[in-house]
Amino acid sequence: MLDLSLTRFSQEYHINYIHLSRSFKAQVGMSFREYLNKIRMKKAHAFILGGLDEKQTARKVGFHDEYYFASVYHNYLRSLDGVKTPDKEDRDETD
Repeated sequence: MLDLSLTRFSQEYHINYIHLSRSFKAQVGMSFREYLNKIRMKKAHAFILGGLDEKQTARKVGFHDEYYFASVYHNYLRSLDGVKTPDKEDRDETD
């Protein structure tokens, strides 16, 4: 699994970690972790809607801890107003 972290980037490119972190946030408008999780959650959402279970999805999008992934993923779903989730679709069909 590829290590995607500011620590790794700062060491590899000999840039101060704090400078890199602040520069990233100033340019992108969110922290590196927030940005990375946002991308991971978009991919995860597509995998789960495609039928992949959460444990497999967690590994595929770069999470080593499936319970942490579930927490981040469910927070992501709550942030999507009006987007159908697998749970919402099941409830909608029974209404």
